[in-house]
Amino acid sequence: MKTDKTSPKRKLRKNDAVCVITGKDKGKQGKILEIDVEKQRVLVEGVNYLTHYERPSQQNQKGGISKKEGFIACSNVQLYCPKCNKPVRTRCGKIEQGTKNRICVKCGDII
Repeated sequence: MKTDKTSPKRKLRKNDAVCVITGKDKGKQGKILEIDVEKQRVLVEGVNYLTHYERPSQQNQKGGISKKEGFIACSNVQLYCPKCNKPVRTRCGKIEQGTKNRICVKCGDII
């Protein structure tokens, strides 16, 4: 699994605040923990919990059920604008000294 800081299509980055726009976790918000560039999937904090049943072993005497986050498709998440308080589309723009930033389409604020 190849991971990188940014997704080539969506311009999502690690530690970005995102909102899930489709699926069973629609409306939930979280930050991106990991990005899988090859499969176009992201791991979002607190979203898409998977149940894993563990058998008893030497390290874990009781065994039991554990939950952890699973990957979700990049197309199912959208960047979250703190000023608008909703998921928004972004565009690239140059602000000062030639630096590129992601700008909210609705309010024009830098994300």
